[in-house]
Amino acid sequence: MKDLVPIMLFLSIAGVIGYVAYIRHRERMELIKKGKNPFALVPSVPKTGTKSLFWGLFAVGIGLALILSAVAFQDTDRDMMTTGVVFIFGGATFLLYWRMTAKDREYARQLNEKRMEFLDRHFEESPAPVSTPVEPNEDRAAAES
Repeated sequence: MKDLVPIMLFLSIAGVIGYVAYIRHRERMELIKKGKNPFALVPSVPKTGTKSLFWGLFAVGIGLALILSAVAFQDTDRDMMTTGVVFIFGGATFLLYWRMTAKDREYARQLNEKRMEFLDRHFEESPAPVSTPVEPNEDRAAAES
């Protein structure tokens, strides 16, 4: 029984991923049938560099918390202070990286907006034809004649 747990865990995760992919595919196909842009679901602004901002602020917060707790409760414990300083400088590095890539993020945002405008124009000009489903029996009868 214990041997089935890893197998069932793997199958459950694979099943959820497969189901999400199937639903996403089906949703996009319905949008195409209606002549709408399926890429409109893509966010308009790329997320370039936002993770470095998050992790930078997070690391600085952890570092400050460690230093403050070392000063307030541990009578300036050197190990905790060192760890806090490492987190602060690591977070400052992330924030510096985020600041340095501001031009790249703006350029990526502009490219993405142009791409979305192009896709919107393309789907407005040439809507996808709506096909009527063919019954399997009619298809077979037409092939036999």
